[in-house]
Amino acid sequence: MSITTLALWIFSVMFLARRLGLGLPGERGILDIPVTIDKCGGRCHRASEISQGLDRVTVLDKICGMSKTPMLCIYCSATVESKGAGDHIIPAALGEFTGDRRFRHVCVECNSRIGRSEQQLLQSGIPALFRNRIGLVGRRGRKRKAGQLRSVRGARAPQTTVDLGDHSELVAQDPHDPTMVQYVDQVVLKDEEGQVDYVQLFPGMSVADLNQKIQRTGVQPKSARIIASKQYFNEFVSLVRAVLPGGRLEHQPDIEPGVQTVRGCTKFVITDHTFRAIAKIAFHYFLVHSRRRFRGSEDSFSAIRQFIMEGGNKDQFFRASDGRFVLPCRAIPGGRSILPSSWCHYLVADERRDVVVVCVQLFAGPEGAPPAHYVTLGRIQSQLSFDHGQSRILAARHSRPLEPWPRCPP
Repeated sequence: MSITTLALWIFSVMFLARRLGLGLPGERGILDIPVTIDKCGGRCHRASEISQGLDRVTVLDKICGMSKTPMLCIYCSATVESKGAGDHIIPAALGEFTGDRRFRHVCVECNSRIGRSEQQLLQSGIPALFRNRIGLVGRRGRKRKAGQLRSVRGARAPQTTVDLGDHSELVAQDPHDPTMVQYVDQVVLKDEEGQVDYVQLFPGMSVADLNQKIQRTGVQPKSARIIASKQYFNEFVSLVRAVLPGGRLEHQPDIEPGVQTVRGCTKFVITDHTFRAIAKIAFHYFLVHSRRRFRGSEDSFSAIRQFIMEGGNKDQFFRASDGRFVLPCRAIPGGRSILPSSWCHYLVADERRDVVVVCVQLFAGPEGAPPAHYVTLGRIQSQLSFDHGQSRILAARHSRPLEPWPRCPP
């Protein structure tokens, strides 16, 4: 091969690499895609997609399809099918986004285990409530089925109560409009220290079922108040007396029928599965978008991998903000807040220092934003240095006008 032919061949490879947005050694390829939201189809696009820095051999493999290196799972080292679906960085139940990249270095079995933790996040955690509130739109404009709030993997089903002045009562939310609630048959339990909990009652409920539900609350009741419709009131009185023979039953006056506006609060009781799911989002997001070419199998990330797969003490990884992140939605002086005009998720990674930290905020919108999570992934050692971290904004739209969101009392 002549020198001229070789030079032309190298130039062609470099030209194709630049056209494909693949970075050669020492440089980065950047594709700037503006943030747009299709108000008709409900499909979303995200901003500033930064390509991975790849060496020349990888560029040739991408162009010629000659890569023979097996892809290994970062959690168990099993071989990963290259054509597999991979892992959604943000679970698909929280929205689908045009051009969203998936994390591929995870096998089907490990991905399935991670999915079990995500179930708690999506059905027992705060995101479950927001999914119903916003009304996410699925592929091709199909409306997603409303998420069911239920108990998952040790977490209790979210409980919504309303303040009626002299007492509070358990209510059931409308799955399509959580601002609308209905009263339910229930027994209100109170222990010696005044701690209160609620158990919903159902016709035909057995003594064993009620006893099991009371034990799950962790309350040692000394008194109980039955709130039920007249049709089943006597049945529930007999049921509660059978479970709490020495307890004191209190009478609750009837409430006038009609529509009332009251203050409400939703209580969430979760386990480490929710935090494992959030840690997975942070970890896979960082690996897909990191400028340092990490695979995720490095020893620096052994602790976060173990936490994601097996759980443990979340305080090792979840900490308060140290001021390195300034999110678009935040409180400002004067008791006011800066909020986005439409619902979205924020993911921001900081790899400027020797500790990698990712900020995960799910569901921020015109009505407010829940607290963000700051996840420490591990310590890194590298001679590379960057002036700024990375950020991704994934926007989800709401499908109907929203009414004011009920807030818990301080």
